[in-house]
Amino acid sequence: MDSTIERKCSNCGQWNGAEDYCKKCNSPISIKVIEAIETVEKKRIEAKKPEDKFDIWLNKVRHHRFFLIRFIFYIFYSVWIVFMGIGSFVAWLTAWSVG
Repeated sequence: MDSTIERKCSNCGQWNGAEDYCKKCNSPISIKVIEAIETVEKKRIEAKKPEDKFDIWLNKVRHHRFFLIRFIFYIFYSVWIVFMGIGSFVAWLTAWSVG
């Protein structure tokens, strides 16, 4: 029994051996190569996505040239962190007491 791999190209229909690319049309036929190409394509699309306007605004305020604006930002940011920490603790306490 011969255990050679035969793959059919989905582009041109030619049967190939254990190659990663088709002999005739050079399109990828190996699952590993196709997944690698898809991963690179997803990363390229993610890199082209525009940044959220709120994130841009936060970045501008965080690195503003005036000290007072940066100071106010860090005051509000600190209050928000403390508030989220207290909320997380209450959620954890509630889940722990119910479970």
